[in-house]
Amino acid sequence: MPSETKPSISISVVMSNYNDSSYIGGAIEAVCTQSYQPMEVIIVDDGSTDNSVEIIKEKMAKYPVIRLVQNEVNRGTNYTANRGLNLATGELIYFASSNDEALQGLFEKTAQIMTKYPQAGLCCTDMHFVNMIDGSQYRNPPGWLSQAGYLSPTAYAEATRRSNVSHPLTQSTIVRRELLPKSLGYMSQLEWYADWFLIQIIALRYGCCYIPEPLALFRWFNSRLFF
Repeated sequence: MPSETKPSISISVVMSNYNDSSYIGGAIEAVCTQSYQPMEVIIVDDGSTDNSVEIIKEKMAKYPVIRLVQNEVNRGTNYTANRGLNLATGELIYFASSNDEALQGLFEKTAQIMTKYPQAGLCCTDMHFVNMIDGSQYRNPPGWLSQAGYLSPTAYAEATRRSNVSHPLTQSTIVRRELLPKSLGYMSQLEWYADWFLIQIIALRYGCCYIPEPLALFRWFNSRLFF
């Protein structure tokens, strides 16, 4: 993407946290030190019992864009993400994980291409995977395009059908807020598939931008990766 492109589109970060004191400090630093700054970072704590809220408050003193919201009791990931979404005001929404990290350039390159393609419902990138059990690492390239660009809904459906990666990867995905389905965020009945479902709806309705670079880090805590 040409460097002379200077987007002015606003980005809200919505981060859910539950007992992620080992990683949340790094996750916050990763979004707050992006070359393209978010307009707000909304962190919703889901009744943590560790010292992660203390870490968040320390980061708030350093980064004024952070806003902390706390659930009185543990309500689960989907409720917590939706609470943050309902508070977000940016044109683009990044659902950040408290134990993963946005890599440098994610916001800037996404803002550039989403400005270039205003019809796109979202943008996603490749990811860098780290298996926390055995330490193995690898890049996950969907390979939908050879260079950054836009896929129409039809082109997206065909690209995902041909690829070993059949959907945008949530940890690298930034969505256009105005194109979110009305009254539909993360559906609680879908449990762990709620983010996947929401992103699929947007991509299949409006198409998506894709950047073939690893611009997000995903930590996997099970014995093997799912790809």
